[in-house]
Amino acid sequence: MPPYIILQYPYDTIQIALCDNGNILTQTKEHKFNAIKSTIPHIQSMISNQNLSLKDLTFIGVNVGPGPYNTLRALLTMANGIHFASHVPLIGLNALDLLGSEYPGQNNLVILQAFADHVFYQFNADSGNQSGACLITELIEKINNQPAPLLALGNGAHMYKEKLQSATQGKLIFPDKVPLFNSLETLAKKSFELFLQDPTKKKYLKPIYFEDLQHKN
Repeated sequence: MPPYIILQYPYDTIQIALCDNGNILTQTKEHKFNAIKSTIPHIQSMISNQNLSLKDLTFIGVNVGPGPYNTLRALLTMANGIHFASHVPLIGLNALDLLGSEYPGQNNLVILQAFADHVFYQFNADSGNQSGACLITELIEKINNQPAPLLALGNGAHMYKEKLQSATQGKLIFPDKVPLFNSLETLAKKSFELFLQDPTKKKYLKPIYFEDLQHKN
């Protein structure tokens, strides 16, 4: 099976990788300020080094957020443009799902920064999975209603660690080093798994944003 490209935006950088069968062959990253001018040249360089063209790619897997909207939207616009020009299938993956999946068998809570004192969140617990977007104070109430402790993950957990520790009555467990975002390796693996489930998938992608997750509350 020919290689595929994956893209994601972990807040400060754009990450790009050429992958094969769930494994990363080569990768690079750029600061978000260079996203518009550098992403497509990086993709072109990666595939040219493999003697491939865009039309040879199996698919493009993209982490569609949630996350900061403007750069994420620009990244997805580029992916959609490539799809329009070359008909390469697109696979969209959720950042909250991806990070939570890195801790299987552990009740966890993924918290990602939104804006001001708002966050994106996802509970992955025996009591049920729930995702949404709200003020950090509202999330604290939800945490305190959980029946069992949760492993705290994500850049939002890191940002609000002190407040969360003092207000959640021991309901959150913080790793020594809180993971801020899912790894590129997880995106490579999960996008490949999704493609195998539906290799005919061809669709345009849109970012997950605050209003999208508010409706899931």
